[in-house]
Amino acid sequence: MTFFRLLVVCVVGMISGCNGTEHEKLHITILNSTPQKLTEAQVRFGKNIARAGVLIPSSHKTHMFFESPVTSPAVLTWQDSSGIQHEEKLVLDKIYDPKKPGELLFTIEPTTVKVEFRPE
Repeated sequence: MTFFRLLVVCVVGMISGCNGTEHEKLHITILNSTPQKLTEAQVRFGKNIARAGVLIPSSHKTHMFFESPVTSPAVLTWQDSSGIQHEEKLVLDKIYDPKKPGELLFTIEPTTVKVEFRPE
């Protein structure tokens, strides 16, 4: 792509407001509150993924300044130490306000999962 075409694409994107960020500053955290090691932990927002990978007990991983669009429901997936794959759909509509900066905290507990929004 030539420099001129690239410049046109960037300018058109800025004018139309399509810069890929549809929310304020946001951090995505996945917390392992189980007594076992989890692998392949991630949360999907449509085609966009925040990966945590391996989480030892009581650990977390945070994606700072997550810029991809956040859709609802979010799909939280992980594999437990027995090799069982888990998937939970979490509706964000009533807890998350994209107009406010903050953190979406996804917590994996032994028998349930939860998500909360912590505004700054």
